[in-house]
Amino acid sequence: MKSAKIEKAFSDLLGELLTYKYKNKMNIESAIFYKYGIRLNNLEIFIMNDQPCYCSNCHSRTDILEEFIWKGYPTQLCQCNNKNCRFVFIEQEDNYFTIDYWLDVSRS
Repeated sequence: MKSAKIEKAFSDLLGELLTYKYKNKMNIESAIFYKYGIRLNNLEIFIMNDQPCYCSNCHSRTDILEEFIWKGYPTQLCQCNNKNCRFVFIEQEDNYFTIDYWLDVSRS
């Protein structure tokens, strides 16, 4: 019973660390590796758009595992929902094509 409470408390703490604003420049790569066993530098990076996230391998819908700021960009860690694929990748917002760009009516 105690170990379940400790695991829950640790999981909650890790979740807080991942969403923290990184005042102390916390290493997000280490936190993601510890939680998921994934190295961010080894993943493919795709540019975010206004459409729902989908797998580039099998074109199935994906789940967003984590949202965080990585290398100065809003980033999502995504995993394919297809049980035969389970592809993991990153989506990042592009500076030029942010949502503010598309909502700015003065650009036309």
